[in-house]
Amino acid sequence: MAGEACAQEPVFNKLTTSHGLSHNTVYSIVQDRHGFMWFGTRQGLNPYDGNSIVTYYGDPRDSSKLRANHIPSLAIGTDGMLYVGTSQ
Repeated sequence: MAGEACAQEPVFNKLTTSHGLSHNTVYSIVQDRHGFMWFGTRQGLNPYDGNSIVTYYGDPRDSSKLRANHIPSLAIGTDGMLYVGTSQ
């Protein structure tokens, strides 16, 4: 009908370690303001741009890295920053 909006069905893709995810156990997912999807897994942090996945691993001895690999929580703050909760 004229003037009616057509709702599209969402498309879901399954991502696994075969696509580059660091672990198949995903605890948290957020999307940032640039469209990146961030996955907090049992074995690292994975940003996904729709094409490729990168992995960030923790190192408690290096203050410029994550404190741990186990990422149970993620959040995007009102400032647009990604906040990462680790197991340590």
